[in-house]
Amino acid sequence: MSCTDWTSSFLPKDASISRRYHAFSRLTKDGCYRAVNGTPHRYVYLAETDGASSLPTDITKVDVDTGTAHRWRESGTHPGEPLFVPAPEAENEDDGVLLSVVLDPEADRSRLVCLNAETLGELGRAELPHRLPFGFHGQFYGPVAPGRSMA
Repeated sequence: MSCTDWTSSFLPKDASISRRYHAFSRLTKDGCYRAVNGTPHRYVYLAETDGASSLPTDITKVDVDTGTAHRWRESGTHPGEPLFVPAPEAENEDDGVLLSVVLDPEADRSRLVCLNAETLGELGRAELPHRLPFGFHGQFYGPVAPGRSMA
């Protein structure tokens, strides 16, 4: 099963809309930095599930111009939706960092991970002494299948 993401570009002068279709495996997304919502933008950031797990396994950066995707993954963990924080004097759309709370079920704790938004290279992490509840956004529970699903 796959989800789809429609990226819309609004052109204020003639109010026309263009759409591009992107197919990914199961995902939940915050999308793009709020300042570019509703305007043409190049990058979308999301938490993506590899299909073998019902929880996210990757933080993914999608270049909507080229259709390419880059991923950050830490084996055995589940990242939450990334939050983009722009650099104070950003020159490029992806000039900033991504913050994500990552659940490590094996260690029964969570951590805050900071990634370079351009490269997805890890810049730092803050380990928590406990786990944080995984967010409810994008999670579905059913009477027939009581297990959690991000699909």
